[in-house]
Amino acid sequence: MVDKIVAYEREPVPGDWNARHVFVADQIDVAGNFKRDLEEAYAAFIRDPWAGVRIYRDDLPASVARENILAAWQRGALLISYMGHSSYHQWSEDVLLHVSDVPALQNGQRLPVMLSMTCFTGFFHHPEYGTLDEELVRHQEGGAIGAVGSSGLGLQSGHRRLHQGFYRVALADGTVQFGRAVVAAKLDLHAQTDAYDELLDTYHLFGDPAMALNKTLRGWPHSSFAPVIINQ
Repeated sequence: MVDKIVAYEREPVPGDWNARHVFVADQIDVAGNFKRDLEEAYAAFIRDPWAGVRIYRDDLPASVARENILAAWQRGALLISYMGHSSYHQWSEDVLLHVSDVPALQNGQRLPVMLSMTCFTGFFHHPEYGTLDEELVRHQEGGAIGAVGSSGLGLQSGHRRLHQGFYRVALADGTVQFGRAVVAAKLDLHAQTDAYDELLDTYHLFGDPAMALNKTLRGWPHSSFAPVIINQ
């Protein structure tokens, strides 16, 4: 895990992978309109040079959504956000992502920070096994460089505000430390209302709070091309 963090900061991988932001939403139900809340964040924050990838269960069969999530993860992203239902092991009752998927993730150093705007994926004190957030950060061949996740239950209306608070700071100009963005999101949430103050205690940072988010887009240092040959 330490090696991943050091390499993320000292040996950033070139390419456009960290221009991407992946938004994943569970199906709309009485708990919330997850798609709408992510669309709101997309409209507010995703503009040039950022590129958004939207994977919404309401628009796709569960099997297709799952395939798209795994494919997007392999390509890499700056941030991957999920809103919906979850457990210690998985996103959604439809199993859009499961802890058993983690070993197959081979995204190398194209490592996202994961924002799990849901319940229980950060239940780090489980006595028997690692949770989804933990295993993604621990995974050696890829996974995530860091995660923000909950060790308990919460309301979608609070998750939505926390998510937007993180984004507001994370995409600000200049260097932004991971921990600063998390703390700022919590302070922003509390400043708006004290109705969700339990989230201040149940949301945790997995990774290095001093790590700078890799927002610098680096092109490849060289390129190659093949000539077009026309036979007449």
